Amino acid sequence: MWIDPASSPQQSWVVCGATARALAPAYALAAPVLTSLLWQLADVAAAAAPYARWAILWLFTHAANFPLQKFFQAQSKVWPVAAISGAALAVHAALTYGAVWRLGYGMRGATVAGNVSYWLVTAAQFTYMTRGGFHDAWKGFSAHAFQNLGAFVKLSLVSAVMICLEFWYYTTLLILVGLLKNAKLQLDIMSV
Repeated sequence: MWIDPASSPQQSWVVCGATARALAPAYALAAPVLTSLLWQLADVAAAAAPYARWAILWLFTHAANFPLQKFFQAQSKVWPVAAISGAALAVHAALTYGAVWRLGYGMRGATVAGNVSYWLVTAAQFTYMTRGGFHDAWKGFSAHAFQNLGAFVKLSLVSAVMICLEFWYYTTLLILVGLLKNAKLQLDIMSV
């Protein structure tokens, strides 16, 4: 199965975007999902639900950014990505301080600051990809990205299983901690 490297970021955006859209209702309905399906305490679900709703944008940002990261790794361009991430970290720290401490928006402010920071990273990486001299690897947007999409989805599913297993072990820990006595304190400790 051959996949054209020039169209793979575009194919990844299609697959990741569809996945983000499929997962968004679980984020929007976080409180009932946490209490009914995952047996979390009501106060834990009540605290997590607003954050999850505000984090829906982060889900779509990740769908846009993940293919960019893999593109740069394939091109061995890690230093520009590190520089972009370093600059974004400084912006993120300032935004989070301003939103959480200065304006007093709390968790909502932290989530919005995270969303803005992540979109800045994604926009900077996309700009670097489209204007960074990747003449052989990036040829612009084309309908070719939709050809052989089935083969790309098969490859993506195998990769997704590996990535999901990596993320799920931490999520499973958080869910199990939520079942302990004094779960709110335990979750606070886990977040540090």
